Amino acid sequence: MSSSSSRSAALISLSLSYILVVLLFTPFVVSARTLSKPAVSTQEQSQAPYRDGEILVRFRDGVSARDKETILATHGVRRKQQLEGDSGFEKLELPAGKDAKAAVVQLLLNPQVQFAEPNFLISKEDLTPNDPQFNQQWALQNTGQNGGQFGSDIKASAAWDKTTGAASTVIAVIDSGIDFTHPDLANNQWTNTKPSTKVDLHGWDFVNNSAEIIDEQGHGTAVAGIIAAEGNNSVGITGVMWRASLMSLRVLDNTGTGDVANAVQAIDYAVTHGAQVINLSWVRVANRSR
Repeated sequence: MSSSSSRSAALISLSLSYILVVLLFTPFVVSARTLSKPAVSTQEQSQAPYRDGEILVRFRDGVSARDKETILATHGVRRKQQLEGDSGFEKLELPAGKDAKAAVVQLLLNPQVQFAEPNFLISKEDLTPNDPQFNQQWALQNTGQNGGQFGSDIKASAAWDKTTGAASTVIAVIDSGIDFTHPDLANNQWTNTKPSTKVDLHGWDFVNNSAEIIDEQGHGTAVAGIIAAEGNNSVGITGVMWRASLMSLRVLDNTGTGDVANAVQAIDYAVTHGAQVINLSWVRVANRSR
């Protein structure tokens, strides 16, 4: 396996650990607020929602295609999709009525299977807390305006004395997409210098499998604005960075919901295409009884 592939696989594994374990807590969001949530019980974890009839699996290195087919046939499942990129993950389809968690347990008993789990759902993180005076909080530079506390901010102005960002910094926003028609974002759009035959010029929509990325939900655009709305342009707001290259990778649909399978592909895409920062602003979908 090449060093690039190894790096991608390592990041995918790390990211999956983040998604499956750290999602029990509030994920990192580029904003001036700190929230805390209690740990989630084992029972609640077991009820985490996932795509019905789908599981993700990764076989150990060296397992032949024939052995893979035999294993899948033995468990009554079939290959639905080989995830794009170097992760090595495959999406499997279960027959009607077969429980995903039971299928996962059965697959993990096979020593040739390295990883298996249901295709868990992910959801947008709400950027706006319900605090009544939230709009009066000046996170970037607080001079005490509107009753705020002087100096209670992230010291952005001091950082801007050093740098206001650069187009060479590529930031992948894995979310509901980015609306680059917004005047504060138009000049901070990442452009793929080596697009594939799919003409993926500015990222990829993993929900619709398309190079045309439309933010139907608004969350991704809001996140992108917090990160890098163009500064000092006499328009709207300023981001933490005035200049950056925002890579738009859509995994959340118009309801703000997505799944781990698409997230894995998006993370892999970001690594392969040179992203130095990957922003994942998600929370776990509310539990449902199964």
